Amino acid sequence: TTFSLGAEQDWRYAWLQKLPNVIPPPPLPIDIATLDPNSIVVKTFTGPAPGADASWTSEWRQADIGAANGHGNARSLAWSQCAISNGGVVQGRRLLSQATIDNIFRVQADGTDPVLMVPVKFGIGYALPNESVPHLPTDRRACFWGGWGGSSVVNDLDLNLTVVYVMNNMLEGLVGDHRGADVAGRAGLVLDHHLLAPGLLEALCQEARHYVADAAWRGRHHDGDGLAGIGL
Repeated sequence: TTFSLGAEQDWRYAWLQKLPNVIPPPPLPIDIATLDPNSIVVKTFTGPAPGADASWTSEWRQADIGAANGHGNARSLAWSQCAISNGGVVQGRRLLSQATIDNIFRVQADGTDPVLMVPVKFGIGYALPNESVPHLPTDRRACFWGGWGGSSVVNDLDLNLTVVYVMNNMLEGLVGDHRGADVAGRAGLVLDHHLLAPGLLEALCQEARHYVADAAWRGRHHDGDGLAGIGL
């Protein structure tokens, strides 16, 4: 389980060169030429806007590009993210204070995002559930975000659950897509029934694992699922 920021001196550098290339998504369904060149959306998508195939290059993989080119798989991302869903503690070591985690849920903006053009409720560092993400409950402490092509992370603090979905086959989503939403929704549904008889709960957990594995395969993600936190 490895997550790395590329660097020439890093022993992981050779590993970075062996990463499978992503499959670029279809073009964005936006005709930039029809938009105001001074708008936020145009400045965001053209400042500059490299193609996904840029990530195939050694230069990209060695660079430190904030919020863009960390390298890992779903499992390694889930281990790093589950500090939030487990009260700041991972494998017995405290990484975040409870006060820092609580700050995530201080709403900073709630309305139509001028770039994504959908309603988004922003906390600090993450988005919070609203009507745009029906697979996430609004009655629990949960936060999420997603990436270009379909990747996504969900931290559900009430269930001590982190679900991460990453893929090689990119689709058109800018902040995740239906694949990650399906995985997160199924995992949360299973764990929300934690009062079920142990035998039935175990059967549901096995079903969830098979579902996640199938989704990972369909998405051409080669290194297992990204469930962490309470060990589905």
